[in-house]
Amino acid sequence: MHIHAVTHLNNALKFNYDANGNMTTRISNGKTWTQTWTVENMLKQATSNQSDSVGMKYDADGQLVLRVENGGVKRSVILGDGLYEKEYLGGGKGGGEGVPVKRYMFNGQAIAQRSAAGVYFQLNDHLGGVIATFTSSGGVSMVRRDAWGKELYRLGNLASSNYLFTGQRWDKLLGLYDYNARYYDAELGRFLSADTIIPEKDMLVSTLSQ
Repeated sequence: MHIHAVTHLNNALKFNYDANGNMTTRISNGKTWTQTWTVENMLKQATSNQSDSVGMKYDADGQLVLRVENGGVKRSVILGDGLYEKEYLGGGKGGGEGVPVKRYMFNGQAIAQRSAAGVYFQLNDHLGGVIATFTSSGGVSMVRRDAWGKELYRLGNLASSNYLFTGQRWDKLLGLYDYNARYYDAELGRFLSADTIIPEKDMLVSTLSQ
């Protein structure tokens, strides 16, 4: 048993895990997802019962660098921990034009983003999450969430931002936030895998105080 693992919700939805505490089946928005993981407990593949699929590839540091959606219909190349992203439609670089997205950072938080749609500026809350965006043409969008990141209401489309709650990357198809080391489900308020920093219960841990 892993302390992060939600097994039931509302006495109806059930979630399953592997021996390492990685969620292997998940229900979200009417879809049942089957999820496989790498030997380093990183999400490798997710397939739904409605023929959706998402595959991920990581670099040596565990950073997501390639995301392939539905067998190559959409491919995203992600560099610099999300500072630069390029999306290809129609089967990869040879099958569609790349659409680049650049993010501008200040003091560890994104303050603006440039894409084919233009430049927009964003207002963040104290957790680094986007709560409003302003386009160069004067458009305004806003969003409000609860304490666990679940969206309560939205005005506009946030200028198509993919970085929302606490500034983390939102995977719309999966309905998950990518926190680099782990994926997070805001509907559940739980991560899909165990925290590798927390030791096992039978490990000896000492506390040092000044």
